[in-house]
Amino acid sequence: MAARMPANYASIFKIFSEIKFQLPEYEPKTFFDFGSGVGSAVWAAQAVWNESLSEYFCVDSSSYMNDVAETLLTDEKSGDKYVKNIFFRQFLPASEDVVNNLPHEICPNYSPGHIVIPCPHETPCPLVQLGHNNTCGFSVSYEYIFPRQRQHIKKDWISYVVLRKGPKPKDSITWPRLVGPVKKKSKFVFVVFVVIMAK
Repeated sequence: MAARMPANYASIFKIFSEIKFQLPEYEPKTFFDFGSGVGSAVWAAQAVWNESLSEYFCVDSSSYMNDVAETLLTDEKSGDKYVKNIFFRQFLPASEDVVNNLPHEICPNYSPGHIVIPCPHETPCPLVQLGHNNTCGFSVSYEYIFPRQRQHIKKDWISYVVLRKGPKPKDSITWPRLVGPVKKKSKFVFVVFVVIMAK
């Protein structure tokens, strides 16, 4: 559990930082984490959106996990929480209305949505269409917190997609995306990019 915390934090921090880069005007007020574990996402959200976030709500089916997360977020001497206005729950209230209304809450009137990151396009994945076995993923480096390990800098591999309600802004950044390892040759460098293709 503790061994995965640095990797989880690094991965989530990278994704949140990408969201902030792509959508600098986006300032979330509340943060909801379902399956919150030891609270890695709370730490990452607090690091990226500390100024705008006023409330954190964490749900995990394991009461022990909630206890660990709350302990990690509490100053041992003073008892103060490092992150203010944070709440933990083991379960959410059950309601048929939640299931029935969820699609309308996410996309009211079935309004369109778009991909924010990592894809620079809205079409089917070209890697899949070309028959590549590799999934689109990204490497994240982080410093391991346990000193007995010989290698202090570790790497993790993540694959993710961030969706947003509403049409894609016309001035959104749509740079090509590097989706594979860089292969160095004697006189050139080989890279694989995903780019937007004009219709």
